[in-house]
Parts: sequence; C-alpha cells; structure tokens
Amino acid sequence: MNREEVTLLGFEIVAYAGDARSKLLEALKAAEAGD
Repeated sequence: MNREEVTLLGFEIVAYAGDARSKLLEALKAAEAGD
C-alpha cells in the first residue's frame, strides 16, 4: 500500500463517518419531533 492509497482510504473513512453522523443527527431530530 503506497501513501496515496492510504490517503484515499483515510478520506473514504472520514466521508463515511461524516455521512453516518448526519444520519444519526437526522434520526435524533426526527425522534425529538415525534416522528
């Protein structure tokens, strides 16, 4: 694995984590709204 691959993998993980966090926040807002 070269440095570029490691960097891309890191971005992928960050992007995935960010997406999961957005979904979690949406779910919490929906729960607060009583949906």
